[in-house]
Amino acid sequence: MKIRCYICNSSNIVKSFVSSNIHGPYIFDEKDTFQIYRCKRCENVFIGNIKIDSNYYKKYYRDDYYVVDLGSRFRNSVVKVFDYVSFRFKNWMISSRIDKSRKNSILDIGCGPGNFLDRFSNKEFEKWGVEINKKGAKEARKKGIRVFDDDILKFNLNKKFDVITMWHVLEHINNPDQVIKKVRKMLNNRGLFICAVPNSDSLGFKLGKKYWYHLDSPRHLFIPNKKNLKYLFKKNKLKIEKIKYEFYDYPLDLFYSLKNSYMKFVLYPLYPFIKPFNPETLTIIARKK
Repeated sequence: MKIRCYICNSSNIVKSFVSSNIHGPYIFDEKDTFQIYRCKRCENVFIGNIKIDSNYYKKYYRDDYYVVDLGSRFRNSVVKVFDYVSFRFKNWMISSRIDKSRKNSILDIGCGPGNFLDRFSNKEFEKWGVEINKKGAKEARKKGIRVFDDDILKFNLNKKFDVITMWHVLEHINNPDQVIKKVRKMLNNRGLFICAVPNSDSLGFKLGKKYWYHLDSPRHLFIPNKKNLKYLFKKNKLKIEKIKYEFYDYPLDLFYSLKNSYMKFVLYPLYPFIKPFNPETLTIIARKK
């Protein structure tokens, strides 16, 4: 089978490097290797020749995948602080762009245990979630969130939403074009879509390569950038209003990405100054046309 780009479907691709089974700062299995390709047409970075089936999910989405312990109380405490800051900004990002005179419906695709939705007021939002992990969906329901526990493409509800969010979910999907098309269909007129993804046009990716914090192979099937995201959204008639870099989401990602690079000796002392301006991830804010 000919290998094609997940985003533009081009076969004009080149081999980039070989990765292993890695998650954040942890290498799960160094001997389990994957070929990483780059699309010469849209510059998408992706894994080739991997079969997405029940065995894939069973093997690569094990229980410890959902919990990343950064190794010390101090570092985990720092992440919790940044997590709170992150939600405040995300709340503002949504609230400043919707009609607050009425109750809005919000759908979080890949909602996990519902921690993000749980922080929103029940008086202001009607909260829905999609979560393929049964355990996560069950936890979300305990928080009073209506959850559909299956593939988003099988989500068949006669309802449209004012807001749809995807926080680092799109890169896990091998048919992003179909998913974006489905999202547009589920949005109300002028509905808001916010999607966060890792960014291959980043210092961490260029220097870290197979050790990049956000590579997460083989679960991250592709790593986009501004160019191919603009192509994908335009194709599916979603107007991008803004592309943001939320550096507070992963405060230590660049630190871990550089751990095997000789450049760490130069960049670590400058980390507080580099981190806020180096887009390791991207958040796209778009509307249905």
